Amino acid sequence: MVLSRRRERAGRSRGRSTRGPAGPTAFKAPKTPKPRTPSAFERALEGVEFEEDGAEWTVRTVRWCADSGALVVWYFDSLEAEKYEISEKAMLDAIENGSAFDCLEYSSFSEVHFRAGLKRF
Repeated sequence: MVLSRRRERAGRSRGRSTRGPAGPTAFKAPKTPKPRTPSAFERALEGVEFEEDGAEWTVRTVRWCADSGALVVWYFDSLEAEKYEISEKAMLDAIENGSAFDCLEYSSFSEVHFRAGLKRF
Protein backbone atom coordinates (compact mmCIF):
# COMPACT_ATOMS: atom_id res chain seq x y z
CA MET A 1 0.00 0.00 0.00
CA VAL A 2 2.86 2.39 0.73
CA LEU A 3 4.35 1.64 -2.66
CA SER A 4 1.12 2.47 -4.53
CA ARG A 5 0.75 5.79 -2.68
CA ARG A 6 4.28 6.72 -3.67
CA ARG A 7 3.41 6.00 -7.28
CA GLU A 8 0.30 8.13 -6.97
CA ARG A 9 2.28 11.04 -5.57
CA ALA A 10 4.96 10.64 -8.23
CA GLY A 11 2.31 10.62 -10.94
CA ARG A 12 0.69 13.75 -9.60
CA SER A 13 3.95 15.62 -9.41
CA ARG A 14 4.54 14.97 -13.10
CA GLY A 15 1.11 16.18 -14.08
CA ARG A 16 -0.31 12.72 -14.72
CA SER A 17 -3.73 11.62 -13.63
CA THR A 18 -3.97 8.70 -11.23
CA ARG A 19 -7.64 8.07 -11.76
CA GLY A 20 -7.28 5.40 -14.39
CA PRO A 21 -6.90 5.32 -18.15
CA ALA A 22 -8.24 8.16 -20.18
CA GLY A 23 -11.52 7.59 -21.93
CA PRO A 24 -11.69 7.26 -25.72
CA THR A 25 -11.60 10.51 -27.61
CA ALA A 26 -14.23 11.20 -30.21
CA PHE A 27 -13.18 11.29 -33.85
CA LYS A 28 -13.24 14.80 -35.22
CA ALA A 29 -13.63 15.23 -38.93
CA PRO A 30 -11.38 17.87 -40.48
CA LYS A 31 -13.04 21.25 -40.69
CA THR A 32 -13.97 22.33 -44.18
CA PRO A 33 -13.52 26.03 -44.80
CA LYS A 34 -16.68 28.01 -45.32
CA PRO A 35 -17.08 29.76 -48.67
CA ARG A 36 -16.44 33.47 -48.42
CA THR A 37 -16.27 36.51 -50.60
CA PRO A 38 -12.89 38.16 -51.16
CA SER A 39 -12.02 41.20 -49.08
CA ALA A 40 -11.32 44.60 -50.61
CA PHE A 41 -7.60 43.94 -50.15
CA GLU A 42 -7.86 40.65 -52.07
CA ARG A 43 -10.02 42.18 -54.81
CA ALA A 44 -7.42 44.94 -55.27
CA LEU A 45 -5.30 42.34 -57.05
CA GLU A 46 -7.79 42.27 -59.95
CA GLY A 47 -6.38 43.95 -63.03
CA VAL A 48 -2.77 43.71 -61.85
CA GLU A 49 -0.33 42.71 -64.59
CA PHE A 50 2.90 40.76 -64.07
CA GLU A 51 5.44 38.91 -66.16
CA GLU A 52 6.64 35.38 -65.54
CA ASP A 53 8.45 32.89 -67.77
CA GLY A 54 8.22 35.23 -70.74
CA ALA A 55 4.43 35.53 -70.52
CA GLU A 56 2.49 38.66 -69.64
CA TRP A 57 -0.23 37.76 -67.13
CA THR A 58 -3.25 39.80 -66.07
CA VAL A 59 -5.29 39.01 -62.97
CA ARG A 60 -8.93 38.60 -63.98
CA THR A 61 -10.78 37.86 -60.75
CA VAL A 62 -10.52 36.55 -57.19
CA ARG A 63 -13.13 33.95 -56.31
CA TRP A 64 -13.93 31.12 -53.92
CA CYS A 65 -13.07 27.70 -55.36
CA ALA A 66 -15.16 24.84 -53.98
CA ASP A 67 -12.73 22.24 -55.34
CA SER A 68 -9.75 23.57 -53.40
CA GLY A 69 -11.77 25.05 -50.52
CA ALA A 70 -9.99 28.39 -50.72
CA LEU A 71 -9.94 31.74 -52.44
CA VAL A 72 -8.12 31.53 -55.75
CA VAL A 73 -6.91 34.11 -58.21
CA TRP A 74 -7.79 33.62 -61.87
CA TYR A 75 -5.31 35.16 -64.29
CA PHE A 76 -4.69 34.90 -68.01
CA ASP A 77 -1.87 35.19 -70.52
CA SER A 78 -2.65 38.53 -72.15
CA LEU A 79 -0.81 37.81 -75.40
CA GLU A 80 -2.44 34.38 -75.87
CA ALA A 81 -5.90 35.78 -75.16
CA GLU A 82 -5.33 38.55 -77.68
CA LYS A 83 -3.90 36.14 -80.25
CA TYR A 84 -6.97 33.87 -80.10
CA GLU A 85 -9.38 36.77 -79.55
CA ILE A 86 -10.70 35.47 -76.24
CA SER A 87 -12.73 38.14 -74.50
CA GLU A 88 -12.74 38.71 -70.76
CA LYS A 89 -16.46 37.89 -70.75
CA ALA A 90 -15.70 34.52 -72.34
CA MET A 91 -13.10 33.92 -69.62
CA LEU A 92 -15.59 34.78 -66.86
CA ASP A 93 -18.10 32.41 -68.45
CA ALA A 94 -15.42 29.69 -68.55
CA ILE A 95 -14.67 30.25 -64.84
CA GLU A 96 -18.39 30.04 -63.98
CA ASN A 97 -19.03 26.94 -66.09
CA GLY A 98 -15.82 25.09 -65.30
CA SER A 99 -14.67 25.30 -68.92
CA ALA A 100 -11.07 25.89 -69.84
CA PHE A 101 -8.88 28.04 -72.04
CA ASP A 102 -5.16 27.37 -72.40
CA CYS A 103 -4.41 30.96 -71.50
CA LEU A 104 -6.48 30.92 -68.26
CA GLU A 105 -5.04 29.63 -64.97
CA TYR A 106 -5.62 29.96 -61.25
CA SER A 107 -3.43 29.85 -58.13
CA SER A 108 -3.67 30.77 -54.48
CA PHE A 109 -3.89 34.42 -53.54
CA SER A 110 -0.51 34.42 -51.77
CA GLU A 111 1.24 32.82 -54.74
CA VAL A 112 -0.07 35.34 -57.27
CA HIS A 113 0.55 38.20 -54.84
CA PHE A 114 4.18 37.06 -54.63
CA ARG A 115 4.51 36.48 -58.40
CA ALA A 116 3.19 39.97 -59.09
CA GLY A 117 6.04 41.33 -56.98
CA LEU A 118 3.77 43.09 -54.51
CA LYS A 119 4.80 43.68 -50.93
CA ARG A 120 3.93 40.95 -48.48
CA PHE A 121 0.67 41.44 -46.64
